[in-house]
Amino acid sequence: MSFGAESAREWRHVADDVAVMSFPLRFFGIDFRRNVTLLRLTDGRVVIHSTAPFAEKDVQAIRKFGQPAWLVDATLLHETFAKGGRAALPGLPYLAPNGFEEVSGVATQPLESPPSDWANEIEVLQIEGAKKQEHVLFHRRSRTL
Repeated sequence: MSFGAESAREWRHVADDVAVMSFPLRFFGIDFRRNVTLLRLTDGRVVIHSTAPFAEKDVQAIRKFGQPAWLVDATLLHETFAKGGRAALPGLPYLAPNGFEEVSGVATQPLESPPSDWANEIEVLQIEGAKKQEHVLFHRRSRTL
């Protein structure tokens, strides 16, 4: 298993105000990739959906896209890079499902109660029946899930 300390190899714009950074993530010799989605609000602040092994140039690229304002992990399965994400972007509110703090060792706020700043811009929807408390984020302006 190799989590790679290298920077994102790929950056792609999915829609206006939505970008995806892809990082190497190898299991059993297969690169599954770790995708980090950036959702920009109308005021320029950015929700960073999922953490990764962010190098300084990745943080700079995020800042070029907008002002980092929140870290989000939307499932209990995505704790691998939580500590590194927190270290690369300290001081940001970190939202995650209930129980994430226990599996990751990183203090979080409940994702089920998203910030009022997201009203009319980003919706958090829980996937019913998912064992690992999975959620999706819907970016209204771009109509991207």
